[in-house]
Amino acid sequence: MSSRSPTSVRPRHEWLGIVCRSSLFALATFGFAGCSGQDLEPGNHELSVGCAPILGETVRWIVPFSAGGGYDIYSRLLEPFYEETLGAEIVIENRVGADGLSGARALRDARPDGRTLGLLNGFSLFVGELISADSDLDPVEDFTLLGRLAPSFPVWVSRQGSGITSLDDLVALSLERPIVVGISGIGVGFVSVSLGAHLLGIDVAYVAGYPGTREASMGLIRGEIDIMGVTYESILDRVEDGYFTPILRISDEQDTSNPTLDRVPFLAGPQGLAVEAAAARGEDTNRALALSLALSQLFEVGRLVAGPPGLEPELARCLSGRLAEAARDPAFASAAAQSQRLIRFQEAERLTEDLQARADDREALGPILLHHVGLMRSGAPGF
Repeated sequence: MSSRSPTSVRPRHEWLGIVCRSSLFALATFGFAGCSGQDLEPGNHELSVGCAPILGETVRWIVPFSAGGGYDIYSRLLEPFYEETLGAEIVIENRVGADGLSGARALRDARPDGRTLGLLNGFSLFVGELISADSDLDPVEDFTLLGRLAPSFPVWVSRQGSGITSLDDLVALSLERPIVVGISGIGVGFVSVSLGAHLLGIDVAYVAGYPGTREASMGLIRGEIDIMGVTYESILDRVEDGYFTPILRISDEQDTSNPTLDRVPFLAGPQGLAVEAAAARGEDTNRALALSLALSQLFEVGRLVAGPPGLEPELARCLSGRLAEAARDPAFASAAAQSQRLIRFQEAERLTEDLQARADDREALGPILLHHVGLMRSGAPGF
């Protein structure tokens, strides 16, 4: 429980008493009032029925990864701000297992009463759908989406001093031999490099078995591999310290806000390198455009705040609205920036529309991913 606001977790009867007294003032001053245990909640000059079921209650917040990791940090940064807008206590529960699936299933199977919410890895859930017929979790169908807290920003990085200072250097090297890529599983690194290499026509060979990103990074420093794909925030310190050089962004626009990325080329979109590479090879540029945008969106799904399926619409709208208030609090953005965590909130409705709009293009990525899974397991190069 955070200490940000001493009133943020008042017992339910205290919240109702405060709001009722405010309503009596409103009656005397403006000629209207409304006060019952079913239609009151704290808010900015509004009384709404939506969040009343959890007012003053305890909300279990599921993090499907271990304490101290990125999802845990995001959750603990958000906790005091969301507690304040909800008028409820948030208790964080780390449900570790099956690469995040155990926690995701626990959230899916919880009672849809607003007392269990969580932060999901939407990217991993979609990738699971793409490569496994046995996947039992759909981010859109199996949860009530409340908003996206932050997208992922994958980059390809090389080791400074390796002779690979740009994507052009990498392409030139690929004409002589396959590019050696370090991976630690079927995650951001593998997906960003495999699909990016396919769109650019670059032969790659995988070195698998690194336990995690940190170990793969050390492999890159030791010269065991040529490049790796990674979320930029997780590698920022090593870029700033001069170890790594970003050479490609898996995005559909230039990043002018970051001095270390503003000159790094991007893959997706009409101006991206995927379309340029397809044109140079005489291939279908429309297909390259669609696949590159689907790939970019796959990472933009990012960190999803969600509840179980079947939340009452009014409750879901209130939870989503209060989340937006918390996520857009300048103090929250400041706290996240100090922890080197980027916040780019997106409302649930817009997020769902975007995901549904590119469903077919996203599915087209599946066969390419499965092909690269085969390359990884066989040790053979290819694109």
